[in-house]
Amino acid sequence: MGHPNSKPQSNDESKHHPSSSQTKKRNNKSVAKNNKVVTEHKRESASKDKTNPDETKDNHDLIVASVASRLQQYAVNINFLQNIIGMPHVLTLLIFQYVSFYDQNIVNRGLIYVPGQRNLLPSLGIFKMNESSVAEYVPAEVIAYDHVLPAGPLAGLEKEVRKNPDAVLQLTRTTMTLDGVIFTFDLSPLQLAMALLDQTIQAVEDSTVPMTDQGQAEKLMDLIAKLMPERMSEAREQARSAAPIEDEKTSKAKEEERSNVLNAAFNQIKINNFDIAGKIIMAYIINTKPAVITDNRYFLNLLKLIPMAFNLLLTRAKELKNGLYGDQADQFCFRIIGTIERVLPPKLRKVLGTGLYYLLYQGRNIDRTMDVLDTSYLTGDGWELSFNRYFDDTAGRECGGRAWLSQREFSKLLSAITSAQQNLCSDRTLSQRAIP
Repeated sequence: MGHPNSKPQSNDESKHHPSSSQTKKRNNKSVAKNNKVVTEHKRESASKDKTNPDETKDNHDLIVASVASRLQQYAVNINFLQNIIGMPHVLTLLIFQYVSFYDQNIVNRGLIYVPGQRNLLPSLGIFKMNESSVAEYVPAEVIAYDHVLPAGPLAGLEKEVRKNPDAVLQLTRTTMTLDGVIFTFDLSPLQLAMALLDQTIQAVEDSTVPMTDQGQAEKLMDLIAKLMPERMSEAREQARSAAPIEDEKTSKAKEEERSNVLNAAFNQIKINNFDIAGKIIMAYIINTKPAVITDNRYFLNLLKLIPMAFNLLLTRAKELKNGLYGDQADQFCFRIIGTIERVLPPKLRKVLGTGLYYLLYQGRNIDRTMDVLDTSYLTGDGWELSFNRYFDDTAGRECGGRAWLSQREFSKLLSAITSAQQNLCSDRTLSQRAIP
């Protein structure tokens, strides 16, 4: 499977270019400032033992490099950052301060980019790379792109992880396109699985139903416990960062936000403005998308929209022509719920394709080999998702007849995912599933 397009969007850079006189003044000031910093650094270092500025320390923060002695050497590079590509002065200083990276790969070396280029800025020869982490950054990308992003089979994921277990906790930048929308992530493979809601789904109420498909997040955490138990504390911290607990005030505000957008779309359905209803939902999807996703909140918020939408349909059905069984109710499901389903992450797409009901009540595992790329997931023989099709809880398209059941099953799915994520973040003993 080819990697999704991962090039950042290039902006018009000409407006960032200073005039020649401005450049000359800025360079004169920079040289004077740099000479002062170098002099102070030499005085300070005379009374101290010399240390390697790239030497890492035992903490979880970025290692601040001592760059004063390099400023003259990198004057050309500073000019490149500020005057050629228009990098803000403050950001340029920060880049030089954070040249060294935490040795256990907490820091994402992909945070520094040149517009229009996918490669890391250090690869241009500007910064010295921490060679000890290079070996794990590339495998982390392989795990992310080839296994986590497509929600691939667990056997393939485990095989890749066993080649370099440390890569599971290596932060990396990845991108993915869903229905033409580009999503960018700065997360480790473990965190990425959690952000994409690839969790174990288990029947909430019926303990006799066996555990369904194990989530990639749980699989990765179990592999960490088996292959590098000394990093379990770090893994749990990453999990907590990827699944932050929302305070009550924020939770209520987001719920009101979701309610407002759903009601606005419903009001358009009532007057047969079906296209406008879909555009309202898509605008919300686009406008709430972070430039860079660093936790699970965005996709979790989208998933929360679906049971809320079914509940709204049940509550306001009498306002629609023919209630739950008319064209307006169908259009509500197509244009509102179907539009949300167009941008759900791959694991949830596979859940919908398999049938949520069958996972919750029959213990059916999802087909992780299922093709859920945009073309196959969005269109089929005579149907297109969000226009004349949506996925109910049985992978069908019946609207009014299953509105109550679908609302219940999607609520259970949401509950199962949030519960699974809380378990990964806790310090309780992991499941005792054997890993050969």
